[in-house]
Amino acid sequence: MPKLAGKNMIDNNKISVIIRTMGNRNDMLGRALFSLYCNYYPDKEVVIVYQGGDTKTLEQIKSWQNIYDGMEYKFIQNTPPANEPDKDLRSDNINKGITAATGRYICFLDDDDTLAPTHFNGLIQAIDDNNTAWACGNVMMDIELDNYIYKKSTHFSYNKFSYVQLLIENFITIHSYVIDRNRINKDFELKFNTELELYEDYEFALRLAYNHTPYHLDKVVAFYKVRTDNTNSFEFDKAGDTAKNTKRDRAGQKLEQLKQQLFDGNILTKEMRQIITKKEVREVLNTKKLFRFKTRVGSKRRFKIELYKLLKPKKQVI
Repeated sequence: MPKLAGKNMIDNNKISVIIRTMGNRNDMLGRALFSLYCNYYPDKEVVIVYQGGDTKTLEQIKSWQNIYDGMEYKFIQNTPPANEPDKDLRSDNINKGITAATGRYICFLDDDDTLAPTHFNGLIQAIDDNNTAWACGNVMMDIELDNYIYKKSTHFSYNKFSYVQLLIENFITIHSYVIDRNRINKDFELKFNTELELYEDYEFALRLAYNHTPYHLDKVVAFYKVRTDNTNSFEFDKAGDTAKNTKRDRAGQKLEQLKQQLFDGNILTKEMRQIITKKEVREVLNTKKLFRFKTRVGSKRRFKIELYKLLKPKKQVI
């Protein structure tokens, strides 16, 4: 079990919520902040990282603190380089937010999503009760049309955490968990990969779960907004936006290279070897979900071979 981190401990019970925004959807940001305002946890710090160079937009973002007061605010402006004005700085944005955050607990929230009122209380209590570094919960998917929810889905709900299943697909959304910074290596584990323009949250969850198995709270803690105008970053552009689809392909290839490294048995901790069992692998391999995601790792047969190689301890060379 994770131990508290000695001299580098953060001596407060504050939760820092890092929100990334591009500044072009102020109404969505307002909705996200409203969900924080309605949250029952008393000690909240909101760190908003705005990617852009427009001072007027930054002032509009800052004005929300006058509406949803009672929370501590920090604002960071991250301007892209002049020669790459459209560069996606999503990982750098979140890393800057982490650096500025002062809370012992940390949570991430994209500007178009929302949290349940019990999100922080439930997950922080789960961390303390189970002596774990982080805890995650279920997420309700809200499918929107013209800013109205017309369908709900439990796509991101699950009964228990499975690392094998996480290798197959990302079922842990970035706003579904809380991390206790006193129980992890803040210098190495609490950083997002700046080489990724997409899937940075998935890669982060895979790395964090290696050394720290999350406690799963079987309750809805957050809401994931899916819009029908093709503006969610996880979707392919059906209208044929080549640049967007190329970025997805490039990020997907990079992610697969990183996931392939995770198949090397040497990097598995003792804790993970105890958690991943052959029975669990068989259960996962028999699920229909594997067929949806088999193209990410090649054939089903290859994936099965790699998983069993991962479970088989390597011979020690003396």
